[in-house]
Amino acid sequence: MKALRLIQDNIGNVDIELNGGSMAVDEVTEQNQYLLLKTHPGEWKEHPIVGVGIDDLVNDHDIDKWKRAISEALEQDGQMIEKLELTTERLTIVAKYRQ
Repeated sequence: MKALRLIQDNIGNVDIELNGGSMAVDEVTEQNQYLLLKTHPGEWKEHPIVGVGIDDLVNDHDIDKWKRAISEALEQDGQMIEKLELTTERLTIVAKYRQ
């Protein structure tokens, strides 16, 4: 039996692992967080307001605005935020989907 597995590393690269005959599904919370942060509003055809566009943070020093945008995006996705820290050097997110 073959398995197809999508694996994402810590910088967002996705690899496909084929092994056996069925598809293996892994935990997706971090992958979904990455996609929410990386995409801009308007990039999701079905959900045009989804996305943070974190790349635009460069040279924008309004950290509170970005924390609000990140928090709103995660909460709209159904995630409960346990920790959200954003500085000019680091972003830390600890969140999980509501049960």
